[in-house]
Amino acid sequence: MGIERIAALGAGPLLLFGAACSSSSSFEAKAAEDDLYTALERSGLQTCSEEDLDWKVPGFDSGKTFKIGSDCDSEDDEDNRFKVVVARFDNEAARDLAEFTATTGVRMMKHASVWTHGPYLIVLEGEKDVSDYDKAKDALEDIGAK
Repeated sequence: MGIERIAALGAGPLLLFGAACSSSSSFEAKAAEDDLYTALERSGLQTCSEEDLDWKVPGFDSGKTFKIGSDCDSEDDEDNRFKVVVARFDNEAARDLAEFTATTGVRMMKHASVWTHGPYLIVLEGEKDVSDYDKAKDALEDIGAK
């Protein structure tokens, strides 16, 4: 993601634009990472792999990247898996700038969306299996992500 580049350019005007156009959830909203994982599991999706995020951007606290799918044990399902990025920020301005940057980055992707839930930025990036992607979107809506 190009967050580092935008942050390095001095993103004040972009931050104001992103905050003004955003439909973000409230930064103070009650949100827990476990709620996201539980919602995805309830929708029938599995976490096939996970890695820690190491973003060097102001306000970034912690995060993970996951590969998600319906059947992690099936080699046939490997191409249908999609990526979920969950990043926690320590302030609303940093989260909203990351949301704006991510939204700009995924705009041309067929199956991609950007969500916020409290201090979390959540990015879904999929290629093929629309039903699994839709399950993930429904799970995010169920926990109040916007």
